Amino acid sequence: MARHRTISENVVLERKLISSRAFRRLSKTAMIVLLDFMGKRQMEEVKHPRRKSSWQIKNNGEIQYTYKEAEGRGIPSSSFQRAIDQLIEHGFLSVSQTGAGVFRAATLYALDERWKDFGSDDFKSRKRTKKSRWKHEIGFQKGHPHYPRKDGSEK
Repeated sequence: MARHRTISENVVLERKLISSRAFRRLSKTAMIVLLDFMGKRQMEEVKHPRRKSSWQIKNNGEIQYTYKEAEGRGIPSSSFQRAIDQLIEHGFLSVSQTGAGVFRAATLYALDERWKDFGSDDFKSRKRTKKSRWKHEIGFQKGHPHYPRKDGSEK
């Protein structure tokens, strides 16, 4: 029923996306990062009886784009972070799973279509949730021999 294709040579952009207010307000770096995300999506054709077939993203919510990969493409990590934040705020991206660099778990992204409502009352604004630097469940816990003591003594 559904035909799967990975389109690696071509990136198809809707004319509506290119002429949208949300796209026109993106920085140059954010546009490049968006094109990279579009290149990472895998499209599948869905056949419908009695109407034209349509295309949908097969790997939406599972797209990875790491800081290391961005640096390999010439985008500094600070610029990449600002571009991701801007893409989320303008409605092009959503974070489906937050990663943790310490544990080598990559963040997973989904391409979103909130950009279509950008600038209207129907637009649902989102921001990337800022992770707390210190998690209580990570590291040595109270009672562990290596847990840091407040008095400075070894034991």
